Amino acid sequence: MSKKWNGRSLIILAITALLGTGLLSGCGFYTGNVSNGGASGAISNAAASADAEQDEAAAAFMKIEPAILKKMQNSTYTYVEGKLSFNIGTDKSDFPPRYASTIFNPHVDFMPSSIFVSANKIAVVRTPDDDSIVITYSDDDGKTWQDSDTIHTGQIPDHSVADADFLGKNEVDNLLSIYANFPSKDTGFLIIGSGTTMGTQYTLALFKSTDGGKTWYALDSNIAFIHGFPVTGMYFMDDKNGFIVQSGVNVKKAEICQTVDGGVTWSANELPVPATLVDDLNAPSLTALTPYYASGQWVLPMFIRPDTLIYFKSKEQGKIWSYDPTMDIKINKFLSSRV
Repeated sequence: MSKKWNGRSLIILAITALLGTGLLSGCGFYTGNVSNGGASGAISNAAASADAEQDEAAAAFMKIEPAILKKMQNSTYTYVEGKLSFNIGTDKSDFPPRYASTIFNPHVDFMPSSIFVSANKIAVVRTPDDDSIVITYSDDDGKTWQDSDTIHTGQIPDHSVADADFLGKNEVDNLLSIYANFPSKDTGFLIIGSGTTMGTQYTLALFKSTDGGKTWYALDSNIAFIHGFPVTGMYFMDDKNGFIVQSGVNVKKAEICQTVDGGVTWSANELPVPATLVDDLNAPSLTALTPYYASGQWVLPMFIRPDTLIYFKSKEQGKIWSYDPTMDIKINKFLSSRV
């Protein structure tokens, strides 16, 4: 990609902003050293200390989605020193190294939301240049890979009432949310979201593939008009039924949107954060993660900054959700207990 954040200070600002918006599930971070000195030494030291704290929180949170994925199914991925690898059952495979640097990365580093892995399909969303989105996928556990036809930014429907350039529609560096999901080998969904204005994601588009990921077309979907928090997760259980979750900063709730007609129409329900976890003067930064089905019910994890996972459950096919306080867990304990 040709555009990059320039300078350590901008990277710190990006990290801080994303920590604030609860969107860490979509971003990786540079963690180089900072030199301090001169009259600004005290300020620099304070900034470095805050930066280290942010980096530590980011590093812990970056492990949550793969750990949840591992609990959901016997499939997961690892990303270490620029190498992306997949584990499906006893099979292991590596993503083609020549593609690693083009994994969707508007904030300099690795983007976990670009990865989909299951026993049926592996898919990785890439951005080879500022105008292009490509899905590279495998149907044989990573032994061979294929590229989709390119989705150009000009193909992203603009349903926004605001200026598309300001919201970051026309360059992939400015996109904020991008999630791929394949409920089957043939059917795939891809959601693309712009940057935000005042915490609201105004440009949102849903694409669909019916040929295994080779070609994609934009759905005429009302998800574009549900102007809520940024998208922080998506899951389709089949070609008709699916969820999209949205969450943000300094709010007391998240939202979960549900479709029963393949993504054409969506209904939204609130996920209120329990009053016991909310300080009215300092509402939490939260991230609602992708829901999954386990033990006869739907489960939705939510990260509450700085270090807690809470869970919502639904036994009504995702139409009604309730908070389960018995499932609260600290991130370090969650990660240490993962299988």
